[in-house]
This record gives sequence, structure tokens and C-alpha cells, in this order.
Amino acid sequence: MASTTLVNTADAAELRLVHFLGDHDATSPFVLSCESAITQADAASLLTTITRHQPAFNRLISNEEGVGAFSLLSALLDRVTDANQAQELMKNLVSAVEAATGNVDNIIGNKIEMLCALYNLRAGSEKCWILARILNLAAFSGDEASLMTLLPGRKSTLGQLLEGGFGK
Repeated sequence: MASTTLVNTADAAELRLVHFLGDHDATSPFVLSCESAITQADAASLLTTITRHQPAFNRLISNEEGVGAFSLLSALLDRVTDANQAQELMKNLVSAVEAATGNVDNIIGNKIEMLCALYNLRAGSEKCWILARILNLAAFSGDEASLMTLLPGRKSTLGQLLEGGFGK
């Protein structure tokens, strides 16, 4: 059994994330539903609620801390006990990122960084599926700068991912 301190720390981080995603409206149905899932330690329910609330992803994509917050969401997939449900939730996370809109200069780059973070947290065939979504996003977004990230030698998150690591 996990230590109480560790559990309380994780719950506090999740609560802060939910309040950020809910635009700090503690009484919104979205926030209340997320808080209920956190209280019940139900990662699947929490992720389902979040992926169905597109304004949450619009906030993520428009925030400079969005990639870190998305990584926290992605890590919740490891707490989903049913593998098929976890895979479906992972696909829902990707779809929500792809559909996100925001008022930022590099929205495609932000989306790619989020999907690269998810790629790094997953294993097996899921990685291939995520990589395909990243490549599709970069190639067909209409954003030339994102397309250029596919070329070797670029110092982009995607370029380094494709070259096999961040250390090159």
C-alpha cells in the first residue's frame, strides 16, 4: 500500500491540474466530476471526464506549462487497470490534443510536443500508433515549420525523437 504522504501529494497535484483545466471555477460540473474521480482514486473516470471536456485541452495547448500538465495526464494512464480501457483513453487523449484550438503562435508545435511526451510514456504498439499521429499532424497541418521538424538534424522535439533520442 502506498504511503499516505505520497498519495496526498499525487491527489494535490491532480486537484491543482483539474482546477487549472476548469479555469479555476471550483463549482463547475467539470471540476466537481473530476474531484469525485480523484476522491475515488478512479483514474479512468478522471481521464474520461477530462478528454470529454475540450475547453480543458484548449487551455493546455495555449499555456506554456501545457506540455508538463499533459504529461501528468498521460501518466494517469498507468493507473488504469484495464489494458483495453487504457488504450482507448490514450487514443482519446491524442484526439483531444489534435482537436485543441488556441491563440498561440506555435499551436502545431505544442501539439507535437504533447504527443511526443505521450509517446515517451507509452510502450509497444501504442508507440507506433502515436508516432503515426505525430507524423500525420506534422505533415498535414499546413504548417511548414512543423513539416520541417520531420527532417533529420533539426533541434525539434520531433526531429530528435525520430533520430532516436534527445542526446544527439
